[in-house]
Amino acid sequence: MIMRPSRIKVMCSIIVFAAFAFLCSCGKSPTTAADYNNLGCNKVQKGELDGAVSDFNAALKLDPRYSLAYYNRGRVMLERLDYDKAVADFNRSIEINPNLPRAYFDRGWIMIQKGNYNQAISDFGHAIELDPKYFQAYGNRGEMKGRVGDYDGAIVDCSRAIELNPEFEAAYLSRGHAKDKKDDATGAIADYSKAIEIEPHDAVAYYDRGTLLRKKGDVVGALTDYDRAIACDPKFDKAFLNRGGIRQDTGDLVGAMADYSHAIEINPKFAMAYIDRSSAKVAKGDVAGAMADCNAAIEINPGIALAYLDRGTIRFNHGDINGAILDFDLAIGNDQKFARAYEYRSKAKAKNGDQAGADADMAKARQLDPSIGK
Repeated sequence: MIMRPSRIKVMCSIIVFAAFAFLCSCGKSPTTAADYNNLGCNKVQKGELDGAVSDFNAALKLDPRYSLAYYNRGRVMLERLDYDKAVADFNRSIEINPNLPRAYFDRGWIMIQKGNYNQAISDFGHAIELDPKYFQAYGNRGEMKGRVGDYDGAIVDCSRAIELNPEFEAAYLSRGHAKDKKDDATGAIADYSKAIEIEPHDAVAYYDRGTLLRKKGDVVGALTDYDRAIACDPKFDKAFLNRGGIRQDTGDLVGAMADYSHAIEINPKFAMAYIDRSSAKVAKGDVAGAMADCNAAIEINPGIALAYLDRGTIRFNHGDINGAILDFDLAIGNDQKFARAYEYRSKAKAKNGDQAGADADMAKARQLDPSIGK
C-alpha cells in the first residue's frame, strides 16, 4: 500500500514567516522572495491555490534559485494532478538544493502514478539517505520493490518502516503482499491482521486477508472478511466478485449472481465479473445469458483468454464444435501457456475426428500442467 504525500504540505522558513506575519500586521507588502513564498504558503492553507501559485511565481521572479518556491509550487501542481509540471518543479528544486528529502519523496510518488517504479525506488532511496528515519519513504520503497519482484527487499524496507513507526499500517499491508508472494501465508495473514488492528476500517486489509484465507480453505473466515471489506467500502467491486465466488462454490447461486451483478453495477467495465457471472448463469441453465456475459467480457477486453475458453466450453457443450474450436484457438492466441485451453481444444478436435490434433493438444496441455488427465 502506497503512502501518498500529505495534502499540500508546503515549506516556509519559520523565521521569515514570523517576519512576514509582522509585516502583514503592519499592513506592509511583501518585498523579498521569502516574503512571497510565505505568502503563498498562507494562501495554500486557505485553499487559494491560484493565488498561491502567483505568489510562488513572484518569489521565483525575484530569486530564480529559490528552491523552496519551486518545491511549493510543485506541491500545488501535484495536488492538481498536473504531474508533468510538478515533476519539473521538483527537478528544479532538487537541482538547486539536493538535500530536500520531501522533494525526492513527492517526485517518487508521481513516478508511481506514471508506472516508473524503478525511478520511484531511486527517489525514495535518496529521501532515505537524507533522512534515515523517513518511515514513509521506507514503506513506499518497499511497496515498489514488491511490484518489481524484489520481495526480499520489500520485506526488509517495510520491516524498517515498522521499526521506525510500529503503527504504520501501510507498511504491514505492503509487507503482507510480499510475504504472500513468497508463499508465507501465515506471515502475510499476521501482517494483514495487524493492519486491521491499527485501522479497523481499511477495506483493503480485510480483502487481502480474506483472499488468503480463501486460498487456505477457510471459507467462513474469508466470507467474513469480504463482508467486512464491503461494509467498509460498499463500492469495492473486487470484494463483491470474490464473495460471489465463495457463494457460488458453496452452492448459493442466487447470492453469487447478486454479488457479480453488484460488481458490474459498480464497475461496468469489470470483465472478470461478467466471466464469473457467466459461469453462474451456466449453472442455473441460462445459456443465452451466459453467452451474453462472455461476449460482454470480450468486448471490454478482447485479450482475456478465459472469456474465450468459457464461451468455447458453452459452445462445445451445446454441439457447436467448430465454434468451440475457434474460441479455444482465440484463448490460446491470447495466452499460449493456457493449459486448459489446449485440453478443451483437444476434446473438441477429438469430437470433430481430428485425433492427431487432439493428441498434440493434450500433450501440450500436460506439458504445461502435469496434473491434467490424471
